[in-house]
Amino acid sequence: MKIGIVQTADAPAEIAAIPDWLDGALAAAAPADLLLLPGLALCGYQHQDAVRRLSLPQSGETLRRLAALTRGRRQALAFGYAEQCGDERYNAMIAIDAQGNVCANYRKIHLWSGYEQALFRPGDRLAGFQLHGFRFGMAICYDLDFPELVRAQALAGMDYG
Repeated sequence: MKIGIVQTADAPAEIAAIPDWLDGALAAAAPADLLLLPGLALCGYQHQDAVRRLSLPQSGETLRRLAALTRGRRQALAFGYAEQCGDERYNAMIAIDAQGNVCANYRKIHLWSGYEQALFRPGDRLAGFQLHGFRFGMAICYDLDFPELVRAQALAGMDYG
C-alpha cells in the first residue's frame, strides 16, 4: 500500500470552490492508494473567519462532491476540515475510500489553546477506518500528545494511529 502526503496552499475563500481546488492539489500529488492532507486543510488553521465560513456538514453537498472526486481518482483520501453539526463546530478529520464511501469521521478530542476552544467543541470518541487490510486510527495534532488515545486505539485493534 502506498501512502501519499499532500501539503496544500491556502484554501479557497468560498465553499463552492473547494472541490476544484482540492482536485488541483491532488493532481500534483504522486500516485498513492491513500492521500493524507493536513488538519483543517479545507479552511486553514490561522483564520477564524475562514474556519467559520468554510465549516461543512458531514453529509453536505461539498463532501459528496469530494467523495465523487475520490471515486473518479480511484484513491482514498483523509483530510481535516471544520465540521458544522447544528450549532456546534468540530475540528474534524474524514476518511473516504477509493469508491467514494465515507469510512470514518473523527472529531478532535484534545483541543489546543483558547483559540481552538473558542472555535470548536471537543469530540468524544475514537474513530478509525480499514483500508487494504490495515486498520488506521485517527487523531489530529495535539491529540498525539496524549498516549492514552493511541493506547486506546491499539486496544481497539488499530494497526496505525
